[in-house]
Amino acid sequence: GAFTSGLVALDAASGAVRWRTGLHQESYPPPEIALFGESLVLVRIGEQLAALRLADGVQLWEKPVHEARIVAVPGGIIIEQMGQFKLLDPYSGAELGQQRLSAWENEVFPFDGDILVVNRFPGIITRLKAEDLSVVWRKGVEDLRSAASVASELWLSVQKPMEQGTRWYRVQPDGELRPIAQLQGWGASLVWARGDYQLWKKKEENLLCRWQPQSQSWVWCRELPAADWIVAYDPAARQVALAASDEENDTFLIFNSNGDVTFRGSGVPAAEALYAFQGKWIWQQSHRVCLTGIPTAVATAIPDPGVQATRLLEQAAQIPPFS
Repeated sequence: GAFTSGLVALDAASGAVRWRTGLHQESYPPPEIALFGESLVLVRIGEQLAALRLADGVQLWEKPVHEARIVAVPGGIIIEQMGQFKLLDPYSGAELGQQRLSAWENEVFPFDGDILVVNRFPGIITRLKAEDLSVVWRKGVEDLRSAASVASELWLSVQKPMEQGTRWYRVQPDGELRPIAQLQGWGASLVWARGDYQLWKKKEENLLCRWQPQSQSWVWCRELPAADWIVAYDPAARQVALAASDEENDTFLIFNSNGDVTFRGSGVPAAEALYAFQGKWIWQQSHRVCLTGIPTAVATAIPDPGVQATRLLEQAAQIPPFS
């Protein structure tokens, strides 16, 4: 049956409610939310997209989006439906430009001050101007497998038929594809990438790595236990946190920029998502959001896991479930 959705803003330090607002009455699925910059909240409710002011929850505009995909890029919001792209002003909702591209499997990335649209089938990359979505250049890429934004670069992977391993390339501002020598024949799949950091999966092996664009090589790679890791990155503290859990155990790790484990413990059972926000790690279960109590910038010494786990569970128990 239908239910009334609501949006609640919590203080990151205390969990106190800063504001709450009712949304449309909609059937499943529940709303999707995302932050735009430091002052705007985007909320998708069914076939409607709304923008709310982060400070007080006041709604600024609302538009129908139907089955469109929504991507926030520097300076705007892109709505894409079956290859039809529209660029909206984030604060007024006004349309700034539109463009028609291929209808299938489009991914959108910020790129050198503009926008890069990657289409895996039939294999085309297109650079669009950020201010109006006009085409700067378009390039075909055979056997295109995937794309990722890594350390301010845009990477493409190509899997040639009957060839072992994957070829990786950096997209240059003019559309040239420059091979990444360190990754040629690299047999791992890229699971996650933020800033300089990547999580790779290679058969049963998981690797957390840090990339240095200047030298075009890894600063370090650390092997992780086999698990379905959830990852979060705090750019201010330059720390990466990972959480994994099963029916019996859960693990929480924090790595610093040198690849050192600065925290190893537990206390994040059934974690489904992990976030860094205002100096704290926040993790989400299916029915509630919890604060870990561990600051994003932690000491180099590893705390005692048993003591930390007990403290985390005590804190989590004080947070009421979502109604």
